[in-house]
Amino acid sequence: MSIYKEEKKEEKSVDRITISDIFLDIYKNFNVYEQTTKMKQLNKSELYLLLILTLDNLDETEPVSLNNYRDFKEEILEICDIQNDKTTNNETLLELVKITNDKYIDVTILVDKNGLELPEPLNREEVRDAKINIINNID
Repeated sequence: MSIYKEEKKEEKSVDRITISDIFLDIYKNFNVYEQTTKMKQLNKSELYLLLILTLDNLDETEPVSLNNYRDFKEEILEICDIQNDKTTNNETLLELVKITNDKYIDVTILVDKNGLELPEPLNREEVRDAKINIINNID
């Protein structure tokens, strides 16, 4: 994860957070198949950013998503606390608040290694197609 400023014409510069390839892969496939093993490889900052991003953008009632959240209940509760204006002593979350300059931790500033905004999550039809492709590729 790296942070840089992007200069915008006639606007203030905006901090951007570059996420890792593994983060992007997990995010793209979060509601397609199990990601918990990969999620455990992320550093704490990226894990929290991923959880915030997926909670904000994906249907957390989907069985695959629920399964991916299962091992991270404590982290999710900490995120909910901070988003409900409760105080935290979690240094990682406090650092993310500082970096994003947003007490709710702005994940709209995340970009891939090429500086591109993250793709939209897969919709139901795309998830279905991805699962079919996985099944078809099993030998």
